[in-house]
Amino acid sequence: MNWKIPLVIALLLTSILGVTLYYRTLYYDAEKARKITVYDREKQQVVFEQLSHQMQTIPALDTQHTKALEHDKKLITQLERDVATSRRRLHVKATCSNVSVNTTPSGLDDAARARL
Repeated sequence: MNWKIPLVIALLLTSILGVTLYYRTLYYDAEKARKITVYDREKQQVVFEQLSHQMQTIPALDTQHTKALEHDKKLITQLERDVATSRRRLHVKATCSNVSVNTTPSGLDDAARARL
């Protein structure tokens, strides 16, 4: 009977140690998963803030570009009116690519159009 008591105590201690190690492993796995989740959430928060900032700047850029486009359209219209009323002159530089060296008039077109 003397050998049974130490054996039972040893089995109980081994069981308690096994259960303790099992739950300790579960705890560390859960803690690792929690840290990964927190890290992922922080990354998503940073991405969300960047997208929010971009969403705020896009309307401002759109307004700026729309104003510039309207200004340029008004300028083009004004220049067209000025040219039509002879307030401004329009200078055009055109070149013909198929002009021969011979400058004698031939009477036939060489079918090359002037290019701007």
